[in-house]
Amino acid sequence: MFKKKFKVSGQTLVANKDKKNILNILKNLYNEPEVEKLLTTHSDVRQDKLTSSKDSIYTLISDEEGEIPILACHEAKGNVLELFPSIYALFKVPHLIPTVFHLKTGVESFIINGADLMWPGIERVEYNPIEDDSQEETKDDKGKRAAQKRKQKKLSKHYDSFKKEVAVVFQKQYIVDDEGNTYRQEIPVAIGRRVPNSSTEPLCNPEDITKQSKGVAVQIEHFFLDELWNYGSQQINISDEIPRILVRNADGTIPSQPEETKEEVTEENPGDEEATEELDQQENEAEDNPTVESGTQSGQADGDFEEEKNLDIKEITPEEMDDLITRNFMFCLVRHVKENQLPMEPSKLQGDLMFKYEHSEDGKIDFKKSSFKKITKFLKKMKQKKLISFSKLKGVDHEVITGINRKACEKAKIPIAGFRKVIQTEDEEEEKKVEEVKGAPNKSYPLVEITQFYKVGSKELAAVFEDIKEDGTQPLSIDDCREIISKYIEQNELEHPSRRNNAILDPNLVKLVKNKNDIKTDPKTGQSIANKGALFKDIEIFLRPFHLVKRLNVVSKDTEKVKAGYIPKVKIVIEKFMNKNVTRILSLETWEIDFKDACHVLQVKLAVGVSVCQKEKSYSSEHIKIQGIHPERVENILIEEFCIPKKHIELINTLKGKKNKAKKR
Repeated sequence: MFKKKFKVSGQTLVANKDKKNILNILKNLYNEPEVEKLLTTHSDVRQDKLTSSKDSIYTLISDEEGEIPILACHEAKGNVLELFPSIYALFKVPHLIPTVFHLKTGVESFIINGADLMWPGIERVEYNPIEDDSQEETKDDKGKRAAQKRKQKKLSKHYDSFKKEVAVVFQKQYIVDDEGNTYRQEIPVAIGRRVPNSSTEPLCNPEDITKQSKGVAVQIEHFFLDELWNYGSQQINISDEIPRILVRNADGTIPSQPEETKEEVTEENPGDEEATEELDQQENEAEDNPTVESGTQSGQADGDFEEEKNLDIKEITPEEMDDLITRNFMFCLVRHVKENQLPMEPSKLQGDLMFKYEHSEDGKIDFKKSSFKKITKFLKKMKQKKLISFSKLKGVDHEVITGINRKACEKAKIPIAGFRKVIQTEDEEEEKKVEEVKGAPNKSYPLVEITQFYKVGSKELAAVFEDIKEDGTQPLSIDDCREIISKYIEQNELEHPSRRNNAILDPNLVKLVKNKNDIKTDPKTGQSIANKGALFKDIEIFLRPFHLVKRLNVVSKDTEKVKAGYIPKVKIVIEKFMNKNVTRILSLETWEIDFKDACHVLQVKLAVGVSVCQKEKSYSSEHIKIQGIHPERVENILIEEFCIPKKHIELINTLKGKKNKAKKR
């Protein structure tokens, strides 16, 4: 709903009558006591209407907190207002929506990137309706309540299905206080609509939700860091109503959980045995280490010590992390980055070099804990200090490292001592090996070696070869042809006596100059002369191209084949197909690449749909089709995994528009 940027067409203050209508809808949809905490008839509310749609945003205006967008309004059929609370509103009243989905660790990154919530990413589901526990009502209060219920009955026809659909998504976060204690807290991260398990079954009631094995659970309408969040103050003010659970004390010990806590966990999730096992494990660890409280750790086992060391969270300021990242960067730049590796992608520098080294005292780098947050921002800072060249190349839509100022790096005198390779555990090494095997080709590439050569293809050039008795039927390169022409000029004494790099043109050489404007007349002798560059420039026109395909690691008679023409380029084509952007890879058969093998590698590396197409659209030969636009990443995979030289890869963009003009390289 708010993935793309929007514009506000008009702003108006909401009248009291409209406020009552909004409150009536909210109380019918959500937990009524929480609605009253969020909004009252005395609150100042502004309606911000969006352009090119019937949607609008309701902003709460207060002197203390300023302007906060609290509701997103979507006008459905029949002028029915569907009201979604914003993340700002849920930070104030976290128990507003009764249907709650709790995420597994790490799933929130997919939600923030705009994905819907899938069932495998859900840890548990809760339904927590809150009833109004107010005091006994008077007759007047009962009359008002009855009138309000009559209004809600009219609304219930429209909102019964919508009430079942709305759900909030919570994620876990860990907080360290000033004393060093670590707490776990669950905060709202997204709001959306529940999706039925199948098209034939209706949506079940929230209290009857059962966890599924696959499929979409919640269609996300608004999430943390989307455009609605950016429309507000972007400040995180979490309510005290969200509880904090102590996970680890400041001294590194794990607090023991009381028996009541374990009973509550088992009552809430009777089928979830992992929670009770985790609590038992925490208690056993606390019992095994009784000497921690007294300050001595002599009786602690090696395994417990390593576990406590891993759990230890070292507090480091952004300034200290900035300094550590700068030293790490300078160490990798001086020791490991060579000139032939440039230009270099920022992701390659970060993943292949900087993350693989740690400081013996200060530990590993973490861009999230620094003031830079991202490596591109850090590299721009290094560019300002004139340590590197960081700019866009032709055909690349992002900045890369194009040069290193070695002298400036020496003058900076940044200490690079104390860095070593990151020591990986056995489990991490095994996981890395498994990932490498999954993403690597099944065959050892390259399977062929292709070289370009030429033969004499015209009478004009053949006359030059015959004059100095050179064999024009043998394979030649462009440089070989230029040397033979230079030899012809030297043997026939055609060097110009006064003008350097100029040759006197005889009947054979005149025919090799394609552009007649390059031919000049010597005013003294009246002879025709030309620069040697004009002779060499168009030499390829008088040659016939061939390429030799040599099969590697094969013992047979037919290991080499000579084919006419230039080496066919592997084409990466970006285009629209069935109203979807696709990337196609053509002419892979020249390099004898197995299509199934290529599909497997691309699917693992890109995490998108990849298929082999026989005949589709205007393509008559077999090729690979990839969902989405991935030209640079596909090019890197072809170079690194299948050993195709970069000069034999061509990028073609056929998408329309000013930003997407067709590019060829």
